[in-house]
Amino acid sequence: AVSVVAIYHKIPMTPPAAALVEEYDAILGYHPSVVPLDIRLGLTATEAPQQQQQPLRWGILATGKVAHDFCQVLKFLRASTRGGHEIVAVASRTHTRAAEFAKLHKIPAPYGSYQEVCADPNVDIVYVASLHPDHFVHAEMALNNGKHVLVEKPMTMKASDAEALYDLGKKLNLFVGEGMWTRFFPAVEWARMHLGDGSAQAPPDDCIGTVRIIQADFCIDGDDVGPYPTDSLYARDLGGGVAWTVGSYVVAAAMMPFGKAPSSIAANGIVPDDANVGE
Repeated sequence: AVSVVAIYHKIPMTPPAAALVEEYDAILGYHPSVVPLDIRLGLTATEAPQQQQQPLRWGILATGKVAHDFCQVLKFLRASTRGGHEIVAVASRTHTRAAEFAKLHKIPAPYGSYQEVCADPNVDIVYVASLHPDHFVHAEMALNNGKHVLVEKPMTMKASDAEALYDLGKKLNLFVGEGMWTRFFPAVEWARMHLGDGSAQAPPDDCIGTVRIIQADFCIDGDDVGPYPTDSLYARDLGGGVAWTVGSYVVAAAMMPFGKAPSSIAANGIVPDDANVGE
């Protein structure tokens, strides 16, 4: 299970109500104390203001496997969160693919270009699920069309591009976020709470204590992706390679308890002979 949070932007941020904890527990079977850190710190609103009656309207940019997974989650959110979510548009590189995806997920507006979904006036927020090297251009396009943006990880291929997106979002007063989904696992939230990072709910004698070393493992089933070495999971020119696909998860896991970026990141392994494979 993943944490379910209704996020509303440009409204006052308020702490969670006790009823919200009970709702999470009833819907997902959480331990009652497990509420995402951003909610516990009052950084994310949990209820829409009275004047906001419409659901958050999503446009999906790209139609790969991860976009399918994301749409499945949004279908659950529509029924379980205040205000709700609605998928109103989807875009692919061809109208045929967009139409097939739209039919599968019951999305009313399929588009054959990414510009169209970004320009759609019925879209509030764009989920960018395109190939890794295209994330920056597509997120920038959405922001410049006045849309909030959630970008599938990795946010961009370069740190400077990610900084540029955050700066643009701040300038335009628009939300920019990276879809690092493991940060919202109930087990991860429980651990963060018991590290004492901002939560008053964890008693001192129940804290984990000083973290000195992290061991993190993340693997995938190679049979669940396309052929090696041409699939986007592997191909360097498509943003493939372990650093962009699975390595980011373990680095993110290491950063959470320490609260800062690592001073260095090193890796070892076997570099294949295929010239096009990302190292």
